[in-house]
This record gives sequence, structure tokens and C-alpha cells, in this order.
Amino acid sequence: MRFFITGAAGFTGFEVGRYLVAAGHTVYGLHRRPIQSQVLIAAGIHPVAGTLETLAEISLPAIDVVIHCAAMIGQWESSDAYNKVNVTGTIQAVEKAIAIGAKRFIHISTDMVLFEGEDCIGATEEHLLGNVTFPYASSKRQAELILQSYHSTIEI
Repeated sequence: MRFFITGAAGFTGFEVGRYLVAAGHTVYGLHRRPIQSQVLIAAGIHPVAGTLETLAEISLPAIDVVIHCAAMIGQWESSDAYNKVNVTGTIQAVEKAIAIGAKRFIHISTDMVLFEGEDCIGATEEHLLGNVTFPYASSKRQAELILQSYHSTIEI
């Protein structure tokens, strides 16, 4: 299969990419910095330079699955900064997945959308999203809610 990973040079995206390459899949990875290209190549990931903001302009081959790992994490940014990446960026990523004909869109979220500051032992996909206030968690929750509207267009 052919995969496209946003945030491919980040911790989660890079490890997912390495795993998929080792399993024999073809992996393309979005990265922001030129130096990251060499790291991706060394891991067997085809580098794709760009950002979530420029994603619509990027040319990609046929892709089966988009894995959206790119996110702004941490606790010191403004709500607007988190929303720009984690909400608007997620919309841009799913829209790109649809535009290139991907069959599935996998969104890497956070357990914080369920229980802010609590353990989420036993949670499933059917668990309701919590009422979170922390800006990072709130932006990821908002992205989750928006993605629900895409279920009829692409498998999420």
C-alpha cells in the first residue's frame, strides 16, 4: 500500500513511517525543514517538503491511506496557535486526502479529548468526547468533531 504521513519527521510520524517501510509499504512523508529530508530518506521514507498550509499545492502520487500525525503540542501557546495547526491543519489534511483519492484518513489525536488530566483506561472509539479546556486538548477535540462530518466522504 501507499501511505502519506503528515508530520513524518516528528516523533510519532517518523516511527509510524519506519514501521510501514519495514512492513514493505511505500511511504511518503511531509516535512518542513530541508535537513529532515535526509533523515526520512535514510529511513526509506520518500520526503515531501511543505507544510499543512501548503498541502493543497503539493503534488502526490496515488495514495491509499493518509496518516495525519502533524500537530502543535505543548502547553505554552495561544488557543489561536493550536487551532491554526490542529484544527485548520487537520481540515487541510483531510481535504488533501479526499482530493488525491485516498481510501482512508487516520487522525492521530490525544487521550486528552476524552478526559482532561485523568486516566482513560477502558476508553473505546465509542467513548464520548469530554469537555476540555486546555488549549491543546480543546483544539484536538474540535478537530475530532469536525472530522465526524467527513465520515460519508472518506473512511476515518
